[in-house]
Amino acid sequence: MPTNKDKPRIKTVGQMYEYTMDKRWKRLASAKTNYYNSMHVLGFCGRGELIKNMAHGYWWIALKEHTIEQNPKMSKNTINKVLSAASTMLNFTRKAGLHNVHAPDLDIKEKYEPANVLWLRQEEVEKAARVAKDFFEEPMLAKAILFSSYTMLRQGELLRLRAKDIDLQMGYIRVGGDPKAGLVNKGREAGRTTAIHSRIREICEDLVRTAQSNDEKVFGKWFTNTKGVPEGEVLYRKWEKVRRKCGFDKGYDWHSLRATGATWYGRTMKPRELMAVGGWKTLSVMLKYCDVDNQSAMQAQASLAVPSAAPAADKPLISEPTVLPDGSIYLNGQVFRPA
Repeated sequence: MPTNKDKPRIKTVGQMYEYTMDKRWKRLASAKTNYYNSMHVLGFCGRGELIKNMAHGYWWIALKEHTIEQNPKMSKNTINKVLSAASTMLNFTRKAGLHNVHAPDLDIKEKYEPANVLWLRQEEVEKAARVAKDFFEEPMLAKAILFSSYTMLRQGELLRLRAKDIDLQMGYIRVGGDPKAGLVNKGREAGRTTAIHSRIREICEDLVRTAQSNDEKVFGKWFTNTKGVPEGEVLYRKWEKVRRKCGFDKGYDWHSLRATGATWYGRTMKPRELMAVGGWKTLSVMLKYCDVDNQSAMQAQASLAVPSAAPAADKPLISEPTVLPDGSIYLNGQVFRPA
């Protein structure tokens, strides 16, 4: 058994990066993102920089200023990720017993200001799905596009979704697991549920029927890297091909599908209820996704009728039911709670 004397001591930032990448990051789906963020750190100080210099506040201030100067168009969120990459490397290697350097108590991260996210109309989502299936012969990508638009799942949530998270009998999808079991999702919050819309009912049935086991990642298994690990970058590259073929602007990324669902449902749902269903922590962030003020958003079909069976314009539109986290049902502006 190795002893403290056998532990390799490290002195430079380059060694710190190599150890963190090998022992923590390389097996994660976010390995490539962590690599890019770390390269900004190494580009600032060099691999030979002594770790002990990171104990000083001026080092972190200089890192932030250098990152901004070298990348003037970098978002505040990405700047924070570069700073987080540096602190993660420092803390991880210190906890491994490789040095005794602590980061200073310095609040220099940029205040996060989420930008408005673009959304698609129902016919545009249908077009993207058709292009994915018929032109690129990517049927699972087509299903993922429709599924994400009607459920508002984040990219990571989509790739982690298991067959057992789709409850066909109850008619809802668990995001982050079963809330009653205390499982967690992004931000270490209790899981949430969202109703299975009629447009994706057949997709859900197919995902469950073809799954090899209840724990199989129904979308994740189709979008993996060379190591067989589900990776958002793979999904992103495939979406980019569809986006360009459909003629959508560059601003329409995969995240736009989440904003699409939020804008559709936001025409009828109350903000707090939409927050619960979509998994947003704050109202301000949710409103960046839900384009309720834009006049063009008034044309969004809040009921999300199936295109092939859309009701006549003179008939009132009826919303699909949505399962809220506490088990109650939201329908047509009302919340129905269990007795």
